[in-house]
Amino acid sequence: MITGSGISLNVDSVSTLRSATNEWYGRAAVKVKNGVVICCYRHGSHHAVNDGELHIKFSSDYGATWTAEDTFTDSSAVSGFPMNPSTLNAGEDAGEPWLYLAPNGDLVLHMWRVDYNVSGNGTYQSRSTDGGKTWSTSAQVDFTGIANDSQVFATDDDFVYNSVIYAGARIHDADQNPSESILIKSSDNGTTWEKVSTICANNEGAGGTGAWEVGLEYLGNNTIIAELRMQDLTRAYQRVSTDMGATWGALTEMTSQIGIAGRQRVYTRTHLKGESNWWTDRYLIMTGFIHTTAGSSQGRINCIWFSTDAGTTWSNPKRIDVSYEDGGYGDIFYNANTGKYVVISYRGTQAEASLIQYNLTFHGVD
Repeated sequence: MITGSGISLNVDSVSTLRSATNEWYGRAAVKVKNGVVICCYRHGSHHAVNDGELHIKFSSDYGATWTAEDTFTDSSAVSGFPMNPSTLNAGEDAGEPWLYLAPNGDLVLHMWRVDYNVSGNGTYQSRSTDGGKTWSTSAQVDFTGIANDSQVFATDDDFVYNSVIYAGARIHDADQNPSESILIKSSDNGTTWEKVSTICANNEGAGGTGAWEVGLEYLGNNTIIAELRMQDLTRAYQRVSTDMGATWGALTEMTSQIGIAGRQRVYTRTHLKGESNWWTDRYLIMTGFIHTTAGSSQGRINCIWFSTDAGTTWSNPKRIDVSYEDGGYGDIFYNANTGKYVVISYRGTQAEASLIQYNLTFHGVD
């Protein structure tokens, strides 16, 4: 393990992007396009009450300053935001977002259509061709190779390699139990999507109920690493494919190294920096949270993990905050102006949570 190898971090500063009073902000997704950071997140009255919508912010200085909510970099209102699926039943909203930066430069937004534990109507997609200033009316995604699109929720991690978008998704009913994690891909800039394979079946893992979420990164030589948050919230697992996701190796428990990790996002160091051939880098950086009590969703600590050997071994969780009832579901980007790393996540309770920015300095990584 790399614990004690000299890799460490400092939390240089913490700021609040959206402060909550009897409301809930969270589930941030981030992409960087031409030096502009785009951050999409959810706002609602509660963690699990679907009465909210998605919002968007932009930063032209890597998080030093941000635009007002739903405002573009030229101070104009963003067309299409606040965002929800174009079709909603009473009690449904977008649930959570995920942003993709397509090979052609378009921004693609996936969102749930859901009323937690009541109804689930799959993934809806919107597109921006102008850097996020205007967005198309969302429509439900048809996933080739899947019989019931209303059970597919595609807001997990992604990477782009050889002009193909590879991403994680999950298949489950409205109660989310059990849950199957899958690999999907798009070869046409997110116009169409197809299932590649099952990463973790809905009867695998310690609880036999599958995986809720998956973090993904490409490691070169047709190899993909997958970090899995298991549905029973008691352990963390890892799986590796050496044939671009067509098949997957053994399901390996990682709890002793990384804790009961959740909502993982995985990047090579040079991928975050936007360098070429980033998949050859053996240094991995992962963001997410750990559960403080096995089997309970409440009690979370936002964390960072490092690997110096492409995921063969991992550091223990590097905590970037203290424990909160609710939190996590964030993302990370590199500040090219300062050489620091920035995590956008959230913290609070299920009834009241704020969107938070952590500015971090890593030691022994760069």
